[in-house]
Amino acid sequence: MKKISAMVLAGLLILTGCSSNTLLVAESFKKTMDTSSFESKTSISLSVHFPENANVPLDDNRKPVMDLLKNGIVVDTIRKNDRESHITISANNPAPILSSELWPYPTAPSFDLYINGNDLLVKSSVDKKFLALASEADNP
Repeated sequence: MKKISAMVLAGLLILTGCSSNTLLVAESFKKTMDTSSFESKTSISLSVHFPENANVPLDDNRKPVMDLLKNGIVVDTIRKNDRESHITISANNPAPILSSELWPYPTAPSFDLYINGNDLLVKSSVDKKFLALASEADNP
């Protein structure tokens, strides 16, 4: 559970790394990890402007992803205790990637993560079944 929490924290820090609120977000997340149960909804957005003379080409695959990140990613977390959690990651406005090469489905992209003890179950909004990922505790 701690490793998964650390991975989520690392992902959030990467997304907020260039923000002036980086320390605030990191401290808030660390404090919530000390709580036995909680619910939270976090919205993370990217605010960046690439000058036209910067050598950062926005091709057909990068531009929709940048637009998606500018609109914001929402992370809903429900933690019952140290061993049970449910995390949903979705987009505020998935329109830039809907029915595209990046996400060829008409439904909005979202990902559910269920943590129960050492079990991690992952599912996207278009999957019917969960994928169980093995943990280090299962592999001696």
